[in-house]
Amino acid sequence: MVDKGTFVQIDYTGKTNGKVFDTTLQAVGEKEGFEKKKYSAMLVKTGAGELIKGIDDALLEMKEGDKKVLKIPAEKAYGQRKPELVKLVPMKVFKKNDIKPVPGMILNLDNMSARIQSVSAGRVRVDFNHELAGKDLDFDLTLTKVLKTNEEIIKAITSRSLPEAEIKVKENKCEIEIKTMGKEYPARKAFVINRILDMVEGIKKVEVEETYEKPTITLEDE
Repeated sequence: MVDKGTFVQIDYTGKTNGKVFDTTLQAVGEKEGFEKKKYSAMLVKTGAGELIKGIDDALLEMKEGDKKVLKIPAEKAYGQRKPELVKLVPMKVFKKNDIKPVPGMILNLDNMSARIQSVSAGRVRVDFNHELAGKDLDFDLTLTKVLKTNEEIIKAITSRSLPEAEIKVKENKCEIEIKTMGKEYPARKAFVINRILDMVEGIKKVEVEETYEKPTITLEDE
């Protein structure tokens, strides 16, 4: 069984009332018509509160390669719905921020995720409850890998945001070499650096080497 504070990679598919709401599996994501992206195992630190309690508890009873089918009550998922978290917000708040509210819209208010329930002439009903609050959840969970070295952990951190990065770990320093960049690169780079420094014990410094190449233009014969 893994100890608390161990870095692991997990695969999962979450359902509520038989309907899939999240997954790390490519085949499931494509079948459900979810966002087109590259799905991969999730990196988590056991017992760190990064996951809902039902999954966090289950991982501490698993070892690498184990699979579990979990039935997680709302109390160990996103909690029960709280009526006091449904609030009426003046329309002027949205106009001031150049937002046209519509039912179903998800946005960030006061650093909290919120969903708009209804819109009237002067007020907007906003629900600050998590969309899965009050629901029992079903999970197919697999502990795919236990990570034992800082290099493994850092490669897992970068694999999603900077998949083509080359990693070197030297004592308390991490070196990242990057050649392929896109428009979201600055935000992805910042995320990776912060996550490495926050999560990986012993790493005090992250150095990033960026290589920029002039694009090659090829003119084809007509």
